Amino acid sequence: MAVQNTIDLADAVVLILNAALPLGGETITFARTFIPEFDPDDLANLAEPGKGSVFPSQLDLTRASRHDDAEGHVIEIGLGRKIDNESASVEQQMLTVEAVKNVLRLEANQVLTLPVDGDEVQFLGIEIVLLVPELLRKRVALSVVRVTYRGFV
Repeated sequence: MAVQNTIDLADAVVLILNAALPLGGETITFARTFIPEFDPDDLANLAEPGKGSVFPSQLDLTRASRHDDAEGHVIEIGLGRKIDNESASVEQQMLTVEAVKNVLRLEANQVLTLPVDGDEVQFLGIEIVLLVPELLRKRVALSVVRVTYRGFV
């Protein structure tokens, strides 16, 4: 069930983020997807509500002891917007990324229970790509928040 656990965690992250709206002063709709693709033509500008994509990205299994394995579940959150007013758009993007980080770091969100088997996973770490440089040249601000959870099986 390791892969299903990663998918379930992505769904849990969507629920956490949508329950915390607004983030960074804006209302963003988060949805789980399996294809983390951002079409610049579909992205909102600063004046429109944004969209965030949450997707199960990675699963790693490591030996925790002679009898137990540890599962590492990596969930990625993509936030994208067109850059219309460079200063305002990029600043708003960074404020929203900071708000996403803060919500995921809340004590209430440190341990999540998986729906299928009731196992608990713990927040392990977070990594943030503030802005993807290649897309900035195309007037698109794309940020990626990568959060890792660890569970034992």
